[in-house]
Amino acid sequence: NLTIRRGRPKMEAMTSLGKKVQKRREELNLTLAELSERSGLLPQTINAIERGASRQPRYDTLHRLAAALEEDVAEYAKAAYDSAEFATAGG
Repeated sequence: NLTIRRGRPKMEAMTSLGKKVQKRREELNLTLAELSERSGLLPQTINAIERGASRQPRYDTLHRLAAALEEDVAEYAKAAYDSAEFATAGG
């Protein structure tokens, strides 16, 4: 399900990982820029994960996010790799 806005497709539903990241970022009252600074990831990367546009984040990316958000990386990996979008991902 895609909605067209300004000529660009937008995912209607975020992934489980995206929801977790955004929820925790908001709980900590962090902006994308602040989370970027903490994690060493580009704000665009974080935004893509939150929107579900980043389909295969690397483990290192998940680790950086989890550390910056003071969470267990296993929860982020589970959310990422248990989601339907990873059902066809190879090992």
